[in-house]
Amino acid sequence: MRVSTSQFQQASTNTILDQQSQLLKTQNQLGTGRRILTPSDDPSGAARALDMDKAVKSTEQLQRNNEQAELRLRQEDSTLDQVSNVVNRIRELTVQGSNGTQSQSDRRAIASELRERRDELVDLANTQDGNGEFLFSGLKTKTEPFVSEGGQVQYQGDQGQRSIQVGPNRQVDSSHNGFETFMKIPAGNGDFGVFTDDGNTGSGRLAGAAVTDADAPFRGPYEIRFAENPATGELEQRVVAGDFVDEDGEVPETGFVTDGLDAGVDADEGPWTGEVSIEVGEESSVLDLDDVTGGVSSVEDLAEAVSEFVNGLTGDAAPAGDLVIDDEGGELDFGYDGDDPVRVGINLEDDQGGTFTQAGSLGSLIEAGPYQANEGFSFDGRTVTIDGNPEPGDSFEVREVGSQSIFDTVDDVIQAFEERPDSNAGRARLATESFQALENLDQAINSFSDIRAQTGARLNALESEFEANEVAKLDLQTELSRVEDLDVAEAVSRLNQQSVGLEAAQRSYAQVQQLSLFDFI
Repeated sequence: MRVSTSQFQQASTNTILDQQSQLLKTQNQLGTGRRILTPSDDPSGAARALDMDKAVKSTEQLQRNNEQAELRLRQEDSTLDQVSNVVNRIRELTVQGSNGTQSQSDRRAIASELRERRDELVDLANTQDGNGEFLFSGLKTKTEPFVSEGGQVQYQGDQGQRSIQVGPNRQVDSSHNGFETFMKIPAGNGDFGVFTDDGNTGSGRLAGAAVTDADAPFRGPYEIRFAENPATGELEQRVVAGDFVDEDGEVPETGFVTDGLDAGVDADEGPWTGEVSIEVGEESSVLDLDDVTGGVSSVEDLAEAVSEFVNGLTGDAAPAGDLVIDDEGGELDFGYDGDDPVRVGINLEDDQGGTFTQAGSLGSLIEAGPYQANEGFSFDGRTVTIDGNPEPGDSFEVREVGSQSIFDTVDDVIQAFEERPDSNAGRARLATESFQALENLDQAINSFSDIRAQTGARLNALESEFEANEVAKLDLQTELSRVEDLDVAEAVSRLNQQSVGLEAAQRSYAQVQQLSLFDFI
């Protein structure tokens, strides 16, 4: 085969350039420590390396999220620790102020410190993290959660939970919202509360309220009333389910009977129009006085019409017990011995345009007996203890309780310390209110403790997830290194071989280039 000089030179040059290119690639690999410099070096390996590099960066972001969540949770825990200390101090002041030896001026001085402690609680509830975001505002992290408006602390955040992704399939709430932390605290014993009537004149005060049978349904509200037994002269305490109130919301002065509660209703004689409603559970039945044959012109007519109407009720609309309507003495008296309260509404209008409205609940006498100070009496699986010396006509309301904010609890104590007089009735009411406040404060302390326990559990979860992410990151980096990192020993050996090859190609080219046909002519 005939090879021209130019062909020979070109082939030699290409060989040298190829050797140089391979040597350059090996030098770049050694310089970067990577086997794959371009996707064409290993298309499948390059694609896999990109996926694993993305997974490594995602894991690193999860670790940064984890650290951020940990900072917020630790700050929340520290804040709630301070809150608990403040609430404990408020509890000490409440016990101190409720002591019978304190004068009204002493209690007002204590109330001044309570105001300072309340403001301190508001400041702690408005704590911000290092990014200037509020810890307890829910998802509205840029909104100050608690503000004082009209003498009350209002919550402006929301009830959301800020969740942070800390694992491929794991999110952790980085704080608690202010509503569940400071506003939604169980009141009293978490089941029912006992409240003093504003009109009490004796020194009777609440000394205990406990649930003795959590499975027993609460059928209240009830009223604990004190009255003198006309036969024995003894003071009796009676638990009554329901009452009958007049249009001003007042409970008429009535006696107690063994088969229920009598409520006297004075009314001018008719003729009347209007209606009487009887509600039993969710069933409501209405008597239209215009439908009464012969009309209603007196208390006697009204008693007869209502009695006939009630006796005609059937099924769920009928009262569970005997509902007796009496018109003796020109008054409309209701007696009821059923277990479930019945609500009665009366709306009357005479021919002169005058009106009479009354509504309330009739219920049974639940418990009755001689009053004995500081001795509990039970009903519906609940036990209430009254101490002191109540007067006939004094009463306490027993009703279910929901939740109350820690700020309202402190405000109630401040109001009680500032306003209750140094009379027997005033001190008795203060004692009851202090008892309730101490129960509320204990509930708050327990609630803060529960939330801190949840915070601790979340911190433990973060630590566990952090360790899992570190292991996953190490595995990914190991696999990524296997795919794209260079075998340095092999590359150095290859570099030496390529250097020797390049040098040989260059030397042979130099020698052959000197050959010429003219040397032999």
